[in-house]
Amino acid sequence: MIGAKLVMPGCKMDGASIYELLDTEKVTFSAAVPTVWLMLLQYLEETGKKLPYLNKVVIGGSSCPRAITAKFQGNYDVGVIHAWGMTEMSPLGTLCTMKPDYAGLEGEARLDVQGKQ
Repeated sequence: MIGAKLVMPGCKMDGASIYELLDTEKVTFSAAVPTVWLMLLQYLEETGKKLPYLNKVVIGGSSCPRAITAKFQGNYDVGVIHAWGMTEMSPLGTLCTMKPDYAGLEGEARLDVQGKQ
Protein backbone atom coordinates (compact mmCIF):
# COMPACT_ATOMS: atom_id res chain seq x y z
CA MET A 1 0.00 0.00 0.00
CA ILE A 2 1.35 3.37 -0.97
CA GLY A 3 -1.51 5.74 -0.19
CA ALA A 4 -2.16 6.80 -3.77
CA LYS A 5 -5.56 7.82 -5.08
CA LEU A 6 -7.00 6.44 -8.30
CA VAL A 7 -8.16 9.09 -10.78
CA MET A 8 -10.37 7.90 -13.66
CA PRO A 9 -11.01 10.02 -16.77
CA GLY A 10 -14.65 9.16 -17.37
CA CYS A 11 -16.00 9.60 -20.90
CA LYS A 12 -13.98 12.70 -21.89
CA MET A 13 -10.75 11.53 -23.50
CA ASP A 14 -9.80 14.62 -25.51
CA GLY A 15 -6.52 16.41 -24.83
CA ALA A 16 -8.07 19.37 -22.99
CA SER A 17 -10.10 17.14 -20.66
CA ILE A 18 -7.16 14.86 -19.90
CA TYR A 19 -4.95 17.88 -19.18
CA GLU A 20 -7.57 19.41 -16.87
CA LEU A 21 -7.87 16.14 -14.95
CA LEU A 22 -4.11 15.64 -14.64
CA ASP A 23 -3.62 19.24 -13.49
CA THR A 24 -6.61 19.53 -11.14
CA GLU A 25 -5.96 16.18 -9.45
CA LYS A 26 -2.16 16.70 -9.41
CA VAL A 27 -1.58 13.33 -11.05
CA THR A 28 2.07 12.18 -10.90
CA PHE A 29 1.80 8.78 -12.64
CA SER A 30 -0.62 7.79 -15.39
CA ALA A 31 -1.21 5.13 -18.03
CA ALA A 32 -2.92 5.24 -21.44
CA VAL A 33 -2.73 4.10 -25.04
CA PRO A 34 -0.70 6.16 -27.55
CA THR A 35 -3.83 7.80 -29.02
CA VAL A 36 -4.75 9.40 -25.69
CA TRP A 37 -1.21 10.64 -25.12
CA LEU A 38 -1.06 12.02 -28.65
CA MET A 39 -4.22 14.08 -28.06
CA LEU A 40 -2.77 15.41 -24.80
CA LEU A 41 0.56 16.33 -26.41
CA GLN A 42 -1.22 18.10 -29.28
CA TYR A 43 -3.25 20.10 -26.76
CA LEU A 44 -0.09 21.04 -24.85
CA GLU A 45 1.61 22.21 -28.04
CA GLU A 46 -1.41 24.28 -29.08
CA THR A 47 -1.81 25.97 -25.69
CA GLY A 48 1.78 26.13 -24.42
CA LYS A 49 0.73 24.52 -21.15
CA LYS A 50 3.04 22.29 -19.12
CA LEU A 51 2.62 19.21 -16.94
CA PRO A 52 3.72 20.46 -13.51
CA TYR A 53 2.87 17.32 -11.54
CA LEU A 54 3.22 14.45 -13.99
CA ASN A 55 6.47 12.50 -13.46
CA LYS A 56 5.95 9.27 -15.37
CA VAL A 57 3.58 7.71 -17.90
CA VAL A 58 2.97 4.16 -19.01
CA ILE A 59 2.20 3.76 -22.69
CA GLY A 60 0.63 0.48 -23.77
CA GLY A 61 -1.92 -1.16 -25.98
CA SER A 62 0.15 -0.74 -29.14
CA SER A 63 3.64 0.19 -30.17
CA CYS A 64 4.56 3.65 -28.94
CA PRO A 65 5.60 6.13 -31.63
CA ARG A 66 9.09 7.48 -31.04
CA ALA A 67 7.78 11.07 -31.26
CA ILE A 68 5.52 10.57 -28.24
CA THR A 69 8.39 9.26 -26.12
CA ALA A 70 10.65 12.09 -27.32
CA LYS A 71 8.09 14.80 -26.53
CA PHE A 72 7.26 13.50 -23.06
CA GLN A 73 10.92 13.20 -22.11
CA GLY A 74 12.39 16.16 -24.00
CA ASN A 75 9.65 18.78 -23.74
CA TYR A 76 8.01 17.92 -20.42
CA ASP A 77 10.63 15.94 -18.45
CA VAL A 78 8.17 13.05 -18.02
CA GLY A 79 9.59 9.53 -17.89
CA VAL A 80 8.11 6.91 -20.21
CA ILE A 81 7.55 3.21 -19.51
CA HIS A 82 6.36 1.02 -22.37
CA ALA A 83 3.97 -1.80 -21.46
CA TRP A 84 2.98 -4.50 -23.90
CA GLY A 85 0.69 -7.50 -23.62
CA MET A 86 -2.79 -8.83 -24.14
CA THR A 87 -5.70 -6.44 -23.68
CA GLU A 88 -5.95 -6.86 -19.93
CA MET A 89 -2.22 -7.58 -19.49
CA SER A 90 -3.06 -11.09 -18.40
CA PRO A 91 -1.88 -13.76 -18.45
CA LEU A 92 1.23 -12.39 -20.17
CA GLY A 93 2.67 -8.95 -20.58
CA THR A 94 5.94 -7.08 -20.58
CA LEU A 95 6.98 -3.85 -18.95
CA CYS A 96 10.17 -2.18 -20.08
CA THR A 97 12.28 0.35 -18.23
CA MET A 98 15.82 1.46 -18.95
CA LYS A 99 18.52 -0.85 -17.58
CA PRO A 100 21.18 0.80 -15.42
CA ASP A 101 23.70 0.16 -18.23
CA TYR A 102 21.81 2.71 -20.35
CA ALA A 103 21.19 5.32 -17.63
CA GLY A 104 23.75 7.71 -19.11
CA LEU A 105 22.25 7.76 -22.60
CA GLU A 106 20.60 10.96 -23.76
CA GLY A 107 18.70 12.23 -26.77
CA GLU A 108 18.63 10.09 -29.89
CA ALA A 109 20.72 7.30 -28.35
CA ARG A 110 18.24 6.94 -25.49
CA LEU A 111 15.26 6.98 -27.89
CA ASP A 112 16.93 4.29 -30.01
CA VAL A 113 17.07 1.95 -27.00
CA GLN A 114 13.55 2.79 -25.83
CA GLY A 115 12.15 2.15 -29.29
CA LYS A 116 13.48 -1.41 -29.24
CA GLN A 117 11.97 -2.41 -25.92
